[in-house]
Amino acid sequence: MVVNLKYIKKLKAALLFPFVAVLLFAQPVEPYTRILEIQEKMPGVQLENYFTYYEDRRGDLSISGATSLPDSAFIVPEHYNTNYGYRHSTLWFKIEVNNSSSSPREWLIESGYPLLDYVTVYIPVNGSYRAVQSGDMLDFSSMPGGYHHFSCLTQAPPGRSTCYIKVNSQGSVIVLLRAWDYSSFIHHFIYYNGFLWVFYGIMLALCVYNLLIYISARDRIYFYLSCFIFSITLFDLIHNGLAKKFLWPDNSFWGNYSHPFMMFISIMALIKFTQHFMYTRENIPTAHRLTNILLFLSAASAIGIFTVPYSIATILSVSTSFICLFVIIFSAIIPMMI
Repeated sequence: MVVNLKYIKKLKAALLFPFVAVLLFAQPVEPYTRILEIQEKMPGVQLENYFTYYEDRRGDLSISGATSLPDSAFIVPEHYNTNYGYRHSTLWFKIEVNNSSSSPREWLIESGYPLLDYVTVYIPVNGSYRAVQSGDMLDFSSMPGGYHHFSCLTQAPPGRSTCYIKVNSQGSVIVLLRAWDYSSFIHHFIYYNGFLWVFYGIMLALCVYNLLIYISARDRIYFYLSCFIFSITLFDLIHNGLAKKFLWPDNSFWGNYSHPFMMFISIMALIKFTQHFMYTRENIPTAHRLTNILLFLSAASAIGIFTVPYSIATILSVSTSFICLFVIIFSAIIPMMI
């Protein structure tokens, strides 16, 4: 076998060229600790690229303690990381801002996940800090501005300043922080809420439509479908923070536990609809027995979650929903294979 050395050299050069090009022309990655420039127009700037965070494992750190921490104590989050999982500790987020104008500028911080138990924004004012607090475990009257997402209007003095945000929650700590100018936020608020109410109106119409069919036809499939549509719509209202604003603004305990509770109610309605729609008792006895077990566990969990910590209740509801989804898909596939 004759080996063409000239061909081998050309092949090696062709393979090495992309790596050399990357080394020569690649730009250095821009660090996440950039200074947030406060501008006249800030249409929902994602703050994941601007903040660093410190984990207070004991949960007793004050704002004076947070400001005295060195910069090396704060961690740069991973790229676009917004989910910090289930934590019993408190997270402190540090955001450095710069106002290049000669006068103070107003801007707004929004937390896009309304299920956080406690959110406190510390705004620099004349050498000290003013605290603005709200969260899922507090009454809705504490919510600044009356928006169903936590939003805090602040003012950046000329030059550089630092804001701190303290987050503590028993559930999943999802930190969706955005920076707005006031006019852009109002514009977003109008269009976003308009879309939400159109969606909820369609879901309510579907719920009533299927309920009327059930009343006229006495077919329980439509009843369970109507129950599922209603429960999943109410669950979404809770998830978006609108239920806390309009339905139970002063009941923080129920506002907290209603999220996993409605998840279990939705699972139960979906199971009953699947059983009657697919006639699992006659066609798929194994799947019917599995769904009955899930139905019993969901009903027991819906009652029992009020006696366990919220973190356990949410983990249990999410796990049950995934198991239920797997069993329903299994129930749909098996008849096609027979």
